[in-house]
Amino acid sequence: MIAKKTMLEENFILYNFQAAKKNELGINICALLDGDYAMLIDSGYREHCKDVLEDLAKDGISVIKVLPSHFHPDHVEGILLIDEPIVFGNNFATETLEKFYSKEVVRVMSPSKTISDGDKLQFGKFTLSFEYAPGHSDCSILIDINDKYLHIGDIYFKSDDGVDVLPYVLWAGVEEHIKSLERILKYKDRSYLISHGNCPLEIEEMKEGVANRITYLKTLLDSCNTVSAEDAISECSKPFNFLHWRKEVI
Repeated sequence: MIAKKTMLEENFILYNFQAAKKNELGINICALLDGDYAMLIDSGYREHCKDVLEDLAKDGISVIKVLPSHFHPDHVEGILLIDEPIVFGNNFATETLEKFYSKEVVRVMSPSKTISDGDKLQFGKFTLSFEYAPGHSDCSILIDINDKYLHIGDIYFKSDDGVDVLPYVLWAGVEEHIKSLERILKYKDRSYLISHGNCPLEIEEMKEGVANRITYLKTLLDSCNTVSAEDAISECSKPFNFLHWRKEVI
């Protein structure tokens, strides 16, 4: 696979893999560097992580830590290619993995270091702090990096052509997802990193996108989950892709 590689700043690389098919999403992987070592934020599927590992290895850099924004397969499966990394995640991570993988695979990908709300992690020149942000997944977190970048995982994402993607959320997570969207905008002076779609994004674009997602989700709540996708987004200022995900809200 061929990724667009962007150096966001010294020792901070963003790998952007475009979607292989029209009905799929692109994948982003971030690499923080500290000398000959790297920590990945999300690891993608195996094919994405393989390319990142090979690219870093050209410069003699090994991945020793992985910090998933949450533990869905497209964010963690690459961990299986890394030699005994330290994996960070909260208390809900293993429960999420168990929905997708066998016990043997869950054991390999489960967090070896547990992180909680408000914890801080130092890696090289980067200070990372965490805020619990459920909705899309029970294990989702926001990752603040040096008070400069906010990695928001799948709380908000886009297709490769820049069109907003309908939130992927189960009915039980709709209210929490609204709260997590509202959390995003509390952070000031940040560049936003998303797991799918071109980024970084800036606050003015985020405000409109967040408002539209909240409008959609509140319409689901108001209708007790009976409204159609088309009617649920009728009051939004921009269109959404992946309207078929409305059927996943069960």
